[in-house]
Amino acid sequence: MNIILTRPLNDTENLMQELFKLGHKIMHIPTLKISSANLNPIEINKFKALVFTSSNAVRNLKVKDNKKDIICFCVGSITEKIARANGFTKTISASGNVNALKNLILNSKELKKNDKLAYICGDKITLELDKELGREGFKVKKIINYFSEKITSLNDANIDLIKKYPPNVIFVYSLRSAESFNS
Repeated sequence: MNIILTRPLNDTENLMQELFKLGHKIMHIPTLKISSANLNPIEINKFKALVFTSSNAVRNLKVKDNKKDIICFCVGSITEKIARANGFTKTISASGNVNALKNLILNSKELKKNDKLAYICGDKITLELDKELGREGFKVKKIINYFSEKITSLNDANIDLIKKYPPNVIFVYSLRSAESFNS
């Protein structure tokens, strides 16, 4: 099977290896370029928990203190894996979407209403999670720590590969990624 993966390489490397071992032809065509927001380090000790809606939010996190035992709510298993690789020890993973993450936070025994949460995300989001959680009684600070830019052109080598091996499956991981891919 011919498969196109659209996530950045550091998010899809393991999947690429596994699919390749199974005999599939893999094309890596990222659809978003990620860049850091270049913020001052965050004082995470001011918050009861951190909320990450992507692995890029974790990768671009700069902290002032080294309190790695803070509760981290992660949108999915990849984000949780990156948080753990960055030294965070109290991670909780949702099923990979923001609504599940919201429900996980609302039903957490670890949190109480009025707790301060840091919602760490990119500049483009699908749900105003900070506002949703605010309506539920939490004090949420939204911190945009990375930017995503659509990649809307293919180089000649990728065009030739797609012509030679038309894809049977294309893995697209977000609405923004799909919009970029369609462009």
